[in-house]
Amino acid sequence: MSFIYMDAETHEILDILPNRQLHALRSYFSQFPLAVRKQVQSVVIDMNAPYFIVIKELFPNAKTIIDRFHIVQLMNRTLNQTRIRIMKKFNHSATYDQKDYTKLKRYWRLILQDSTTLDFKQYRYQSLFKSYLATTDVVDYLLTLDDELKATYHYYQDLLYAFKTADYMSFETLLNTLPQHVSNEMKTSVKTLKKHKNHIANTFQSPHSNGPLEGTITKIKALNR
Repeated sequence: MSFIYMDAETHEILDILPNRQLHALRSYFSQFPLAVRKQVQSVVIDMNAPYFIVIKELFPNAKTIIDRFHIVQLMNRTLNQTRIRIMKKFNHSATYDQKDYTKLKRYWRLILQDSTTLDFKQYRYQSLFKSYLATTDVVDYLLTLDDELKATYHYYQDLLYAFKTADYMSFETLLNTLPQHVSNEMKTSVKTLKKHKNHIANTFQSPHSNGPLEGTITKIKALNR
């Protein structure tokens, strides 16, 4: 439950707190004069609810920026939840269904991968298919197994592309136009993204991210181990 924050420009750790709950953060940052807090121009955060409240209450001039990694992670986790639920429908005694269950389980990384990075030239032997296939062929087959998975996959890829190209207008349009067969898991995540779309717009415009902070946290965890 600890809390760490750093300077976005210098990457210098400013402080580490033992508690990240709302009351603790409110008490800590309230000790700084309002004139100092007004100088904060932006704050990069994940989607932890107390952070939004603290920024709004105590940093009146700051833009809230949701970290890029956490937005992509939400979309990624949502597609994976959809895959797992659909995969379980194929976990039957029938040999054909069981094989498709195994394929959905083994090739989960390909489904989550950015489609523009899938290999369509190199053919490798895929034991579950008993033939040589490119990774694009594997994904194409998996998408034929379920319309809901196919619709959710393509929607996820469209969101990912808009995010990768920093095209906020396309990203916002996608949030407002859900395809018919998209999974309920994705619909729930889209509601979360729409709730924070003003902050996400700041993300598209800002060069800052929590990458340096996450790197520091990884080092701290390594030292702890």
